[in-house]
Amino acid sequence: MINSLEQYSFCAFANFKFMNQRFIFLLFFTLSIGAFQCKAQTTFKVYFTYEKCAKKSAFSFWFHDGQKRVPAHVTKLKDEYVVEIKLKTKYTYLQIDERDDNDFRSYSRFLINQSPAKIHYLQCDTNNSSSNWKDIKLENTEFLDIYGPSLYRFCINELEADGKIRSQLINANSKAEQTKLMKDLHVAEQKLFDKRLDFLSTHSNSYTSLFLLRDWIEEQEGVETNKCQNVLEAFPTDIQNSLEGKLLLKTIQTKRLRSTNKPETGKVAPNFETKDINGKMVKLENLKGKYVLLVFWATWCVPCVKEIPQIIDIRKKYTSEKLEVISISLDEDKQKHKTFVKHKKMDWTHIIGTKTIIQDYFINGIPETLLVDPTGKVVYMNVGNDKESLQKAIATYL
Repeated sequence: MINSLEQYSFCAFANFKFMNQRFIFLLFFTLSIGAFQCKAQTTFKVYFTYEKCAKKSAFSFWFHDGQKRVPAHVTKLKDEYVVEIKLKTKYTYLQIDERDDNDFRSYSRFLINQSPAKIHYLQCDTNNSSSNWKDIKLENTEFLDIYGPSLYRFCINELEADGKIRSQLINANSKAEQTKLMKDLHVAEQKLFDKRLDFLSTHSNSYTSLFLLRDWIEEQEGVETNKCQNVLEAFPTDIQNSLEGKLLLKTIQTKRLRSTNKPETGKVAPNFETKDINGKMVKLENLKGKYVLLVFWATWCVPCVKEIPQIIDIRKKYTSEKLEVISISLDEDKQKHKTFVKHKKMDWTHIIGTKTIIQDYFINGIPETLLVDPTGKVVYMNVGNDKESLQKAIATYL
């Protein structure tokens, strides 16, 4: 059990540095779990409190049901939040998003079991760019830390190599240099991913490791699914046979299918035809002759929201005759989505992603951005908030 945020803050800073702030909020499209469904539901309850030193903080709460994120039922009392949900899994994680003045600041994840948990944000650190907090007291829960101290030390060489290439990519001056660095980065990412899998191979005795494996598989593009499945099969039989384990196996199998069918650079982008939030019909095929920027996102996705000012700048710089911008939201609350778009002055085309669109584009991690050329082919795609990469791509083609 972790009782202090000192190591956590250090690891979060290291992750910021080496991963170039590419926090990817994970989204899994609906899977049929058939025989994996169980009749009984588990009630998860968390009591959340925080010190008043962070007066502008606002919080949102999400659980994960083994397939996708789901909003929590929240009761606000005088001095605490009571956060609850009923799920069919025995374990879940609670994600707490923190905002300052309606702008997202950070998020933290905590592994939750069937016992009521307590999370108390104790000591403020308002000078920290990634978190308001120095210390957290936990009961019946633990951090779901992407890079805990032991894992960070185990992967230090690969993290440094990855971070070095990302720094070089930011300062790349030519398309040729950028192309070479992107290839180098792909190799470095794969080495880092394999190293993390090696770590889990010897730490495969907990649901914490299972949830970490799920996150990594969804975060990493082009993973070798056979390796991932081998790691999963190293977990104890009871974890593999749990609903959480079986859903993760489904995720791996879906990833395998995604690797062969997902749109990629050089392929024609799947057509879609649907109405935008104002009732106007939008058909991708009708936009041939100009570039189209497709942005998959959601109002609850932290890096998606951070990307909005960049998309606004792009919209101002390029006319709609040259570049059409279409944001495809995975929000379920249509009115909340429409209000958010209006409040943020996102003056371009917005649609709600249908099940068909999400499946055709194999979206399971957002933000995901694709640039489609005038012939309808994908010329750029990226999962995560990579400001420099997108700007360079658009400047190259437009």
